[in-house]
Amino acid sequence: MYSLIGRIRLIAGDKVLLAAEKVAETIVESYRRPPVTFEDVYKGVRESQVDPLKEFTEACREERKIMLKRL
Repeated sequence: MYSLIGRIRLIAGDKVLLAAEKVAETIVESYRRPPVTFEDVYKGVRESQVDPLKEFTEACREERKIMLKRL
């Protein structure tokens, strides 16, 4: 995960990098929490409509649009 963040750091813009680092922090933090079942995770996601990758993917799409306009 850290090597992937490093590669993102080399080629991506600040917004994408910040979103990627936030995803990594979320993953690391999840290891500090008590174990949960898949059903618990699924229920939590469905009830609160949480998408841990949404900010990252939106930042990537925005950056991609900008790069394509430059071509």
